[in-house]
Order: sequence, then C-alpha cells, then structure tokens
Amino acid sequence: MHDIAIIGFGATGVSFLYQLHSHIHEQDIKIVKVAIISPKESFSSGLAFGQAESLHKVNTPPELMGIDPEDPNGFSSWLRKHNQNFERYPPRLTYADYLRHIYHSMHGDDKIKISEYHSLASDIDFAQGAQRVTLNNGQVVNAKKTVLTLGSLTAPTFSTNDGYHAIPPKAIPRLGTPETALVAGTGLTAVDCVKSLANAGCRSIHLFSRNGLVPTVISRSIEYSPEHFTWQKLKKALNQHERGERLPSVIKLLRMEIGRMRSPEVFRASELLNQGNVCGYWDYLLGRADQGDLPFQDTLCSTRYYAHKIWKKLGDNEKLDFQYNFGAFWSCWRHPIPAEVIRELNEYTRCGRLHIHCPVSSIKWRDGHYILETKNTMVRSNVLIDGTGGSFSIRATRSLLLQNMLAKGLCQPHPCGGLRIDNLTYAVLNDIGKTGIYCLGPLVKGELFSTNAFWFNASCASKLAHLFAIKLRMKSYKEACD
Repeated sequence: MHDIAIIGFGATGVSFLYQLHSHIHEQDIKIVKVAIISPKESFSSGLAFGQAESLHKVNTPPELMGIDPEDPNGFSSWLRKHNQNFERYPPRLTYADYLRHIYHSMHGDDKIKISEYHSLASDIDFAQGAQRVTLNNGQVVNAKKTVLTLGSLTAPTFSTNDGYHAIPPKAIPRLGTPETALVAGTGLTAVDCVKSLANAGCRSIHLFSRNGLVPTVISRSIEYSPEHFTWQKLKKALNQHERGERLPSVIKLLRMEIGRMRSPEVFRASELLNQGNVCGYWDYLLGRADQGDLPFQDTLCSTRYYAHKIWKKLGDNEKLDFQYNFGAFWSCWRHPIPAEVIRELNEYTRCGRLHIHCPVSSIKWRDGHYILETKNTMVRSNVLIDGTGGSFSIRATRSLLLQNMLAKGLCQPHPCGGLRIDNLTYAVLNDIGKTGIYCLGPLVKGELFSTNAFWFNASCASKLAHLFAIKLRMKSYKEACD
C-alpha cells in the first residue's frame, strides 16, 4: 500500500512531489511511499514541455517558472548555470530538462520511496478508505491518497462523427510538407502550429477563429499602474453584491480604468484588425511594446496574483457568461506572446505565407477538401489542424480514467470545464463523499481559472503538499502514541 499515488507526472506533478519531499524532511516524517503513474514519454516532463519541438518557446519569464514558490528564481538560476546563451523566453524542451533535473535530485533519498509505473491509469475504485488504481497494462496500484495531475486533458474541437479528421499539433512533424494548411485557433497553441508548419516548408498557412482575434505582444516593460482596477477596489465592489450579481462591477471598474488611460492600445489595434491590416496591427503593437507603452495590457496583467480570487467570488452563471462573452478577448490580451515570435509571424504575413481569417460559416468537407469561407475568399485544403487547444468539457473527454470516474460518481464536471474540486483542499467533489482523491493543474481550470500559469499551479501544489504533510505528521504522532 502506497501512502500517495500521483497520476500524471508533468510539471505540476513534479512540483507537488518536490514540495512534499521538502516537507517530509522539515517535519522528520518517516518513510513515505509514493507511486508515480505516467507514460514513459511524458514522465517528469509532461506533454506541453517534453514533447514540444525545439522551436517552441515558453511565453512566461523564467523567474515565474520556478518549481517551488519558496524559490521563485529556481528555474532562472538553473538556466544561467546550464545554458550559456540565456534566453528571456527559452525553448520548452529546456524547461523539460529542468523538470527532469528536479525529479532526479530526489533520487536515493531514504525518506521517500518512489515506485514508477510507466503506463496510463484507466480506472480507479474507492473502498475501505483507499484507492485501487488500475493501469492500462493490467497492473493495480493501491494508495491511501491519490493526486490527479493529468495536465490539459481536452476533448477534440472537431468531431470525427461529422466527417472531420483534424490533425493534432503533435502530429505536424509527420505531415511532410503540405502545400496549404488550415489551422483552427489563433491562440498560443495555434501559434506553435504555425511555427511547426513554417519549419516544415508549408508555403500557405491559414489561421482562423470565430472571434477574429489575433495574438498580442508582450511589453518590454510595465509602466502603467492601475488606479481603479486594483484588487483592493475589486474586492470591495465584489463584496457589495451577492454571488451571481458580481460580474458587472468588475466590468465597470475596468471601463473606469480604460477611461483614465491616456491612449489605450486596444482601440487602435482593434481598428487596424477590423480593416484587415494584420501587419499594421502587429507593427503598431510591436512599436508600443518596445516603448513599454501598453497600459491596457499592463492593467490586465496586474491581475496575475488575484484573478483566481475574482473568479472564486463569481457564481457559475457569471463564469459561463464571462467565458462566452469575454473569454477569447481575455486570453488574447491577458496572455500576450513574446515580441520575437510576433515579429516572425508578422514576416510570414508580410510575405504571404500566413493568412488570418474570421470565417462566415463552419468549416466544410467537400470533394476531399476542407473549405474555409470568409467575406472575401474561399480557401481549400486537405489539411486541417486543431490548434484551438481543445474543449475542456469532461463529458467529451477521451480519457478512459475520467470516463470511468464519471460513471462511478467519483467526480463531477464543472460547467466551465474540468472537474469540480473544493478550492481550499483541492479534493475532487463527487457523489459519494470523502474519497481521498485530489486534483491539481489545468484539469481544474473551471474551478480555479488561472491554471494555464505554471507559477499558479506550483502555488496550489505547495498548499496541497503542506496539507498532506500535516496529515502524515498526525499519522506519525498517532502511531507513536499507540
């Protein structure tokens, strides 16, 4: 019997184990048995980092990517030590190396006994106060507590039942060199798809999304300090209303802040985009980013450490309303992309390799081709790539583990995506009661909102590791008294 089973072992899983390991030593806890269940190809690195291409970069500064909140500069320090060519936004593969380094640093420790299971978990049962995890290879792992750190388990945006056979981003290197490619989405995943296709020699790449938004640029420096859209004023405004009636107060304060700005970049940028001038849009934002003059972006980015707290105060219907009406806009402006990447995309656009569209109807499959229709043109291609990042609907997931958990009432889907959890303890909510199953990372995006930021997932992992350390120490005291 293991004390803890970790299912899925990417960045969040490594962070949780590392911080649990720290607590075990601080509290002089006796041997803790940990089972780690994860396929070998993503073990201790995850899919987002370990299976990226060398040309894919992180879009977060290294000082926000430390594995331990108590050592926020851990990654940047490691990077300077191991990489002579220090990059502000290094390759994702470099971060995968850092994660492996962290995991291997715990090897040989006599206080923590780790058992590796290089397989997928397909089922889980709860009985007599413990979990019985069944793996794809038939093995069974028993544990007193189980932590799900499965990463971003999204469902495909395009259904094969409707005749679509969209290609996932990781399959692009196996495509060869398509003459023309359609890429659904205009966010971070889609940008990586463009870089991969361009690297493969594709001469005509067509990005499209229903919202018509285009990636924004990370500012060189933060120069604007909000006066109205601050946590203190937001918290006060939110607390004056009942849950379910709070979102308008957030929007009101943001509008007040925009009214205070000398020249909010969002209006001129949107005007250029509506004119179809994508190069002009990027030139404009790049110029202002170089001057550190992006007050609207600065305002949204100022919510980094409290956006999840705003989210917790909203009712489910308000969260759905935000997702539907503002979700894409928030993602575009709150999560900008490094200037060097935007310059690359801008050059592809200028020379006619990259085109960005807002379609007037759904993609169609006709005569062996996908058809993309816009106001001014029609694009045909036999290659459709799903660069949307997928759907967070758990009911549509392909994960056999989650399908079985849903069928047994061991978890509940969140209406905004992912699983419902107790946002204080990270325990998975279910139809049964206390099961000892917990969840961290992108799989609880609907509950915690900020799970696309690794620093946030590391912070949550720290809190759960602290909670487990308390439980383990209490168990040690009880055994000593018996």
